[in-house]
Amino acid sequence: MNLIIIFMCLIIFLISYRYEKNIYNPTSFFSLMWLIIVFLASLRLYDLYEASSLTYLIILIGTFSFLFGSFMTQFFKIKHVKYYAGHTTNGNRTSILNGEPIGLYSVRICAIIVFLIYIPYFVEAIQMISSGLTMQEIKANATSSEFRVSGLNAILYTYIAQPLRFILIPIAILNLTIDKRKDYLLLILTFCIIIFHFVSTGSKISLFYLAVQLVLVIFMFKRKKNLLNRKMKIGIRIISILIVVIVYYYLSQKDKGAGISLYTYISGAIPHLSIKLESFLSHPTYTYGMTSFQGLVRPFINILPSLGLTAGPPELFSTSEQITEYIESTSYIGNGLAYNAFVTMFYYFFVDGHLLGVIIGSLFYGIFCGNAYIKTAINPTRRSIVLYLMIIQLLLTSMVRFQFSNIVYALSFLYYWILLYRLRLYK
Repeated sequence: MNLIIIFMCLIIFLISYRYEKNIYNPTSFFSLMWLIIVFLASLRLYDLYEASSLTYLIILIGTFSFLFGSFMTQFFKIKHVKYYAGHTTNGNRTSILNGEPIGLYSVRICAIIVFLIYIPYFVEAIQMISSGLTMQEIKANATSSEFRVSGLNAILYTYIAQPLRFILIPIAILNLTIDKRKDYLLLILTFCIIIFHFVSTGSKISLFYLAVQLVLVIFMFKRKKNLLNRKMKIGIRIISILIVVIVYYYLSQKDKGAGISLYTYISGAIPHLSIKLESFLSHPTYTYGMTSFQGLVRPFINILPSLGLTAGPPELFSTSEQITEYIESTSYIGNGLAYNAFVTMFYYFFVDGHLLGVIIGSLFYGIFCGNAYIKTAINPTRRSIVLYLMIIQLLLTSMVRFQFSNIVYALSFLYYWILLYRLRLYK
């Protein structure tokens, strides 16, 4: 079954790459990514456990449904071309980005707010490091109330700072690469926020997003003349090298070593998915979309007590919460290889509706990603590029979870829709 997935992803990647002439469209990107993940898992290095046939069947159905949805959206983009032809002044792909961005002042205010919210967490982390704790211990304690800032700042951190961080990163990258006038305050604040998040949580994800999105934007607009001057290119190389050094050093501090850590990060989700599936199917309780979109529902559930509604959350939400809590529990995916959390996005679709849930969830997710790509490819605006870079963040972590189940990712897209799409605070 794993060979079928590898062969399918390879064929679809080659077709999509030939059709789009780039690797960052969702079909090429997703197929190549899952080709690598399944291939590495199939090698079963470091005594990695073998996944069940059902696991590979779910991955096969999920990847094919996603790729079908995204590729069909891209394939029928001719109607989008005709639509945008009547709404643009010329055929220059980057002409709409030649002007200065509108609304950077509002973005700068958001960055200042996020920066201020992160300061207590950064200070606390520095104190913990000074007392002798390692980054691994800080990461383990990141969600512990014993070590976390409480009260209003904790609410602002979860509901404001973390979601806005995911929006600030692509906006800062566009300012660094596309905009002629650089907003150095925004760039410095965003970089500080990324460092603050890494130090206070031990999470490398923001550094990873920064590096990948920076590379993607350069590839997306590599034909634009004078995109980057010599100093900017040197600066980007230095940032990229620093990110690689930091991530490698962090991985090397683990007991398993950098090689095993990187390998299990990429491929460990497949045997872990197999383990969690076996447990779920022993007492299956399907949640009909609640688990996949728990991140959008949770904010409303959390404010019920403040409204005087103390009856507790709905049973369906409680069930989905138990499912996600179990995902976070540690299992062994190999000889001495402890693992948790990473179960792929397909697990969330499965617990919501069995194989039909995998088909429907993956298909519509592919259509959503394909449509966002088309708008960026044909008529690039700053808002459309920010949205697509945020979607790339989701695809990069598709071996972890369906990120709309996470309150931070879900709110970041909600804030994008409110602040950038509806209120048009940045364009």
